[in-house]
Amino acid sequence: MHKSTFLTKGSLALFCIAFMVSGYYVMAQSEINIQVKTLFELNASGGVTADKYGNIYIGDFGKYLEKFEKPTKVYKWNPKTEKLTVFAKGFKGASGACFDSKGNFYQSNNAGNAVSKVDTNGKVIHKWVHDTTKIKTPIGLEGDKSGNIYVANCGKNEIGKISPDGKYQTFAQSEHFMCPNGLTQDDKGNLYTCNFSDGKILKITPDGAVSVLAELPTLTLESRTIGNGHLIYSNGWLFVVTIGPGKLYRVGLDGSVLKIAGKHSAFKNTDGDASTATFNKPNGIATSKTGDTLYINVYKPIWKKRPIVLHPGKVVMVMGILSLPDTQNNWSKQQEEIIETINKFSQTTTPNGKGADAYAGFLTEDFSRWTIGSDSIDNKKSWVEGVRGWFDDGWRVSNRGQQIISIDIEDNEAFTRRIVSETYTGPDGEQSTSKAGISEVWVDKNGKWLLYRVTVKTLTNE
Repeated sequence: MHKSTFLTKGSLALFCIAFMVSGYYVMAQSEINIQVKTLFELNASGGVTADKYGNIYIGDFGKYLEKFEKPTKVYKWNPKTEKLTVFAKGFKGASGACFDSKGNFYQSNNAGNAVSKVDTNGKVIHKWVHDTTKIKTPIGLEGDKSGNIYVANCGKNEIGKISPDGKYQTFAQSEHFMCPNGLTQDDKGNLYTCNFSDGKILKITPDGAVSVLAELPTLTLESRTIGNGHLIYSNGWLFVVTIGPGKLYRVGLDGSVLKIAGKHSAFKNTDGDASTATFNKPNGIATSKTGDTLYINVYKPIWKKRPIVLHPGKVVMVMGILSLPDTQNNWSKQQEEIIETINKFSQTTTPNGKGADAYAGFLTEDFSRWTIGSDSIDNKKSWVEGVRGWFDDGWRVSNRGQQIISIDIEDNEAFTRRIVSETYTGPDGEQSTSKAGISEVWVDKNGKWLLYRVTVKTLTNE
């Protein structure tokens, strides 16, 4: 393929992707009963948290995303009485919050670089932990059974750990942290965070090891990437809101991804079922006691016209979560090897990637690639030449999200099906996006998985 037909500067056919139309999984609307409904209007732009009784707490980050004007409040809503009250006040940008096992409430102060504590008697200690050398722009909080409080330390790009007596220490660091935002924990003690500045969902083991679980679509606003809001673990799943694109996702602990509701960059809040509901700047998320309802705060000012403005806002309910199909994969060791290979392959074309030669190292000598509807099939030489020209011109894959549909392995061959969304950034900061369904054949060559066949089906980039 000639360089001129490999890419235009605004459109890159997805690297390393393929698709089998008959195998693409789409959840039929009749299988689910999701409804989004406005609960109440409220200028509270921070995190959303639930206590063990099902009460919902909504923190107010403030009117603006990047500047602090005046102390903010945390509100409490009782679903039984439907009464909304002020729970506590005087915070410097109330973002994420959590409870410990004794019922004490903890609130991060984004602008104050502190974590506050509200004890069971209602006493507020605003600077329970306040060390600007260690804590910078704290967002998500999560408690464990031992009374420790974990902090998504956005400004330091790390996860911190605060002991019951208020001493802070670094718990996990990784190159994957890009302003870790939300924070939650599963039944085995693994933590999960989601980045604000890209689409990654990250898993942190009890010993602090960090890995990428999934990656969701983002919003590109001029030269800035806006990714995720907060996330919550419930009934074996993660539920994540993307504050940039405005969507609600369910993410399996196997890395599988299902979009529940929302339309990409709709920039409005609309009640309705899963096919019609939209969200603008969804940020906090909490779940009811049963897990069938999610509570999310959203805002009216849109990104393109008023990017840093967060008021006015409201809280919405997403009902019918338990009607979603209850299936997720438990990957075998071999399947995990395939996933690891795919991730390493994908890294070759990122801003820190090693380029065409590294890319070619993941292909068999008789590699071929076909886009459904195209009259031509690329071999290894022609495709790698196109990648090299694109890479040398200064283009990179700046953001990638994927949903793995299936991985089947027979002897020394593996058959994968995925959906991949990518954002491409050029040498002058110009950007474009692509989305495709994919079907691949990998072969084991002397203990290394190499890509043998790729078929591509372009999808609508919703």
